[in-house]
Amino acid sequence: MQVIAVEVTIAEKKWRVQHPGNRKNLELQGKAINPRSGEMKQEVIFDYMFEHCIEPLEGQPAASLDTLHPAEVEEWAVFLPTFLRGKDVSRWLSARPEKPAESGEPTPVSHPGEEGGATRV
Repeated sequence: MQVIAVEVTIAEKKWRVQHPGNRKNLELQGKAINPRSGEMKQEVIFDYMFEHCIEPLEGQPAASLDTLHPAEVEEWAVFLPTFLRGKDVSRWLSARPEKPAESGEPTPVSHPGEEGGATRV
């Protein structure tokens, strides 16, 4: 899988978010979903993503589920599942791709210091 990473603005703060990969995403969902009730424990996904895949930008401190304002949690709760499914997250993008993606397809972009670039969805 090509690396998927985006720079987003959530609750007026800028973040770099990288997809954990399909295998890890499925593993996280398996840990988060109660097999009996089908309920999802979102904190499992939040904890992993904030520890391994979400990087604060513009000098702000790292965040976690425990340090976010409740309104921020609500916005992340909409963004993360959308992003992890590979769906359109353009409303959150901080920097737009030079050439808009057609029909929601990911647009490859390069970031300095990253091999293989990244994909902005």
